[in-house]
Amino acid sequence: MPKRIKAENRPELATRIRALRLLCGLTQEQMAKLCGGVRQSVVARWEEGKFEPPGQALVKMARLAPADERWWWLQKAGLEKSDLIVKQVGEGFVRVAVLKDPVAAGSGRAIDETEIDHYLMFPKEVVGSGTVTGLRVKGTSMWPIIDEGFIVLVDTSQNDPRRLVDSIVAAREGEGVTIKYLRKRDKVFILAPSHPSPSHPPILLGPENDAAIIGKVIKWIGQPN
Repeated sequence: MPKRIKAENRPELATRIRALRLLCGLTQEQMAKLCGGVRQSVVARWEEGKFEPPGQALVKMARLAPADERWWWLQKAGLEKSDLIVKQVGEGFVRVAVLKDPVAAGSGRAIDETEIDHYLMFPKEVVGSGTVTGLRVKGTSMWPIIDEGFIVLVDTSQNDPRRLVDSIVAAREGEGVTIKYLRKRDKVFILAPSHPSPSHPPILLGPENDAAIIGKVIKWIGQPN
């Protein structure tokens, strides 16, 4: 059962939820789908200040929020700073979590510490201000640019396909994760390998293929297996 918001928190949280939805150009029904498939009426109650969203919904709102507001939503979800995927380490450096299983990056939930294999440190200017996660590449569809065994840094705050055409992206594909170029033909978005072949065909981006953008690949490192 959702819990009622305390009186002192009601105005700010309710106002921020509505403002975030309008900023993203979403209807209450669309917001409901993005927050875990709840009913439109539930979002309406959140915006009226009658109920508090669960932590999972607040994490999803954090991913919609501008970078400078994201931590506010994560705090509301009950996350500590140590739970963030990108962690500040001293002046001008960040450490990026490399996941044991890339699928966790596209799961739509907060990533648990047990899913992190190790951390890599980078100058802040390399990773920018986004939410960056490290994924180990499986497969050779992007060879010779990115080979199997490489680690790609994925900015999951950049996941709007309209802004990522001709970029290299990480995308959820069914139960797995794939690294591809994002192309556009007419009104259709396509996940394209470096060299299409019968073993590495292009993939149409859309719910019919259960394919969705996780984020933009901003850097890759390592040696092939």
